[in-house]
Amino acid sequence: MSNENTLLISYLFPPAGGVGVQRAISYAKYLGQAGCPVTVLTTRNPVTAWQDPSLLGNLPNDLVIERAVTLEPPFRVREWLRRFVPQAQKEANESVEVSPSPIKQWLRDTVHRALSPDPQKFWVPLAYRKAVRIVQERNIRNVLVTSPPFSSLEIGIRLKARFPHITLISEFRDEWLNYYLASDPNSSVIRRRRAERLETRAVEASDYIVTVTESWRTQIRGRSMNQPNAKFVCIPNGFDPQVFEGFHSRNAVTGKLIIAYSGTVYWNSVYSPEPLLDALSALPDSDRGLIELRFVGRVADQAAWRLRSGPVKTLLTGFLPQREALGHLEDSDCLLVIVNNANAQAAKLFEYLPTGKPILAISPSGGEIDQLIRASQTGWCVDPTDQRRLKEVLQIMIEIFVHGNRSLLPERRSDVIELYSRTRLIEELTRLTAIGAYRCR
Repeated sequence: MSNENTLLISYLFPPAGGVGVQRAISYAKYLGQAGCPVTVLTTRNPVTAWQDPSLLGNLPNDLVIERAVTLEPPFRVREWLRRFVPQAQKEANESVEVSPSPIKQWLRDTVHRALSPDPQKFWVPLAYRKAVRIVQERNIRNVLVTSPPFSSLEIGIRLKARFPHITLISEFRDEWLNYYLASDPNSSVIRRRRAERLETRAVEASDYIVTVTESWRTQIRGRSMNQPNAKFVCIPNGFDPQVFEGFHSRNAVTGKLIIAYSGTVYWNSVYSPEPLLDALSALPDSDRGLIELRFVGRVADQAAWRLRSGPVKTLLTGFLPQREALGHLEDSDCLLVIVNNANAQAAKLFEYLPTGKPILAISPSGGEIDQLIRASQTGWCVDPTDQRRLKEVLQIMIEIFVHGNRSLLPERRSDVIELYSRTRLIEELTRLTAIGAYRCR
């Protein structure tokens, strides 16, 4: 096997925590086994609310990590600026709408233009300088840029222009134009135009474009019809089998159905738990008393207010390190994912697969998540608009976990689940992009 030194560029990397770093961790761990020893370029001071230093223990001892300073506004300043959103805001009780003043309107528009395509743009200049040195000193053959943040794509574009011999792989963990910006309250015509231009430049400069769903691959491919089809590759999200070696699946002993959610909770059209709360409210009082919700991760303010005043007992833990978060999943009966977009998946869904716990997915029928749940037989996927079916599934789960009728559980397809092991997926990446052991000669 020939070894090809590979530079992985990822804005988020341990000790930063959260689901956004898991894919980059797996690249750092397993690309070397596929003939692509990795050097990581990341931030020294990432602007993130999530820190999990324990994740550093999941990395190879000999992994080289280079860190570049980002000059973007600190997290507290970003949180202050976040109040200047482009539309009127409603109070948590949704009874009062607050319109911004003309000065605040002008100020927030100015801020959003300055921070376009994203605030992480201030990382690019110093990161690029360090990347140039790494490519020269470590004889880099491949560069893999994982986004978001999408401004990181600029680093890859510049490297390819300076070093045409490298294989540049640009990864979109989210589809930018029709998904990411569509659910971003700060989106604007200017931001979209800049996004379109940067995406086009990244596609043209890259040897390969990687997406995490076939739907997103098709969308980006459709905007780049002058590019060869083989350039566009789908590598789904997955799970790291090593992380789950010590996972002990056990059911709660509370006499209730415990439904757990891991990750950030938003209150918007894509991720809102409102359909679940509505279905729970429609249950008989006797059934509602048998259900408990646990949200493990950050919860947006409006979502927190709604969950705390919801129809069943609800625990909000806040962000937890990975090991502690997995402990809550071990003690649950069912795992929850909510994505009201047919073309999207959720990284947490793949982290659920190896737990052995059934999954309740609230996502459009026929969409990416529905297809995966059906193929793996790991639970139930219910369309957010189908309240009758959602109520029915909740009652089925009560029958299984409270009354002990385990025959109603779906029969898991372990062969399908294994397809999403990170080790297998990364080998597939090297095959489809012809790097490492699969380099075309």
